[in-house]
Amino acid sequence: MNEMPPRVLAELNLQPGQSQRVQVNGYHLEIRRPIVEESDFAEMAMLEPWAEFPRTSPGTPIAFKPGKLPLPDAPVIPAERAEDPS
Repeated sequence: MNEMPPRVLAELNLQPGQSQRVQVNGYHLEIRRPIVEESDFAEMAMLEPWAEFPRTSPGTPIAFKPGKLPLPDAPVIPAERAEDPS
């Protein structure tokens, strides 16, 4: 690769948040230097979580019969109370 583009870009000396627009061979280019915000976690150690789960024992067989389930009991709806006009 040609060494000229990195050298020319370094000469622009863009500060974080600045951009530069140029036209090269009829193409419009915009060169940006993004603002890099440091993470709150940059100083913290990164841990790799690890967990070992115990092996499961064989389950208990359950007998079932295919069919329809019984309908649930009807809900009890209280009657409306008559308000006392006094």
